[in-house]
Amino acid sequence: MYDQLENLYRHFKDAAPRSVAVAKISKVLHVKRPAAYPVLDRRITAIYSDTAAAAAREYPTRGYRRAFWAAIRTDLIANTESGAFGVLRKSFEDAPGLREGLTSVTDLRLLDMLTWDPPRLVRK
Repeated sequence: MYDQLENLYRHFKDAAPRSVAVAKISKVLHVKRPAAYPVLDRRITAIYSDTAAAAAREYPTRGYRRAFWAAIRTDLIANTESGAFGVLRKSFEDAPGLREGLTSVTDLRLLDMLTWDPPRLVRK
């Protein structure tokens, strides 16, 4: 499955005009397959830079200097297995403003939102 997702991404990346960068490609693929493709904009890649470099060393046959998908996948699995997403989704039930907008997003999108701008979801 990973190889198929990567092949589709590569198809668009290799054929993209200069004005279409990684962020645009990942955003369109994420809209089409929200549980499969992370959004890779400048902010996300900056945040995951070190862990993506470590992930690339873990999978040297892929030929990446930074394996962002693998790093994000590791975070996604850790947060799912720890129950963190379940706890967060449960808290949405008590927050009417959040409930309507966030109950239907995938765990991948939720991780993306938390990574990109954590203070927005944390209300004091």
